[in-house]
Amino acid sequence: MWGVAATSGRTAWAVGGHGIGKVLILAWNGTDWRQVRAPPGASGSLQGVAASSARNAWAVGATPNDAPEILHWNGTTWTLSR
Repeated sequence: MWGVAATSGRTAWAVGGHGIGKVLILAWNGTDWRQVRAPPGASGSLQGVAASSARNAWAVGATPNDAPEILHWNGTTWTLSR
């Protein structure tokens, strides 16, 4: 399952998973999608993302053990909150 959120025509996020236990985060810059590194310890699949600005986004999903997984984007990096 995937989640997509955009704050403008130049800022968007798409999240999901690929393979077993591999978080996938893509960023749109108005021209291209690029893969963004998931934070250390993130695993599983992300199902949703919400963003209020280019410096504030939250992504949610579950680990392979079905534990909740919450990630936050601060404009520079994603961090893991469990």
